[in-house]
Amino acid sequence: MSTLNELVKKIKECKICVNTFPNIVNVEGKPCLEFDVYCDLPKRIRALFIGESPPARKVYFYDCSGHSSLRKCLFELLGIKDETRGLKYFKQNYLLTDAIKCRVSKKKRRTIPRKVIKNCAKLLKSEINLLNVRKIVVLGSTALKALQYIGFKELKGYKVAKDCGKIVKSKDHSIFICVLPIPRNKRYLDETIRKKLMSFLGGEL
Repeated sequence: MSTLNELVKKIKECKICVNTFPNIVNVEGKPCLEFDVYCDLPKRIRALFIGESPPARKVYFYDCSGHSSLRKCLFELLGIKDETRGLKYFKQNYLLTDAIKCRVSKKKRRTIPRKVIKNCAKLLKSEINLLNVRKIVVLGSTALKALQYIGFKELKGYKVAKDCGKIVKSKDHSIFICVLPIPRNKRYLDETIRKKLMSFLGGEL
């Protein structure tokens, strides 16, 4: 099994999309490395949250210098009111990673090309195996597709909007399906979904 240092090296060196998707994928923009996401991880990660991709230009989830829509909406769902203190607590218990490690532009198309998801899926597979987590929270359709590409066959046929709040067992993992928590998806994230997620995570934060 690879180590965290080897995973970081693989992410840093990966440029597989540079020729096929030069106007969509910024292979030099990898915020997970810029913000040292894999440093000082908790000994036991209670759950792995998998998002879609870092935004092309907007503030990254772990960047406290500005406003992150994803962070704000996810923390609202988790009942976290203070984003700064909440992020510190989040990092002590959980990890949010992305199915795509590079910054992705969605100017020309709203969805991420399947080939891009497949290209990055191997890194996600290594990450999941390395972190040895049993609980996974899927945030959005890209994350759902990525897991299907790396052998989570039980997820086939599920949709994040239609099946938001459902839990699927796959490959010794419990997977909570959720839409990407951003403003346009708030209509799916009601109190029932919040309670289901909190129960899945093991209680109130």
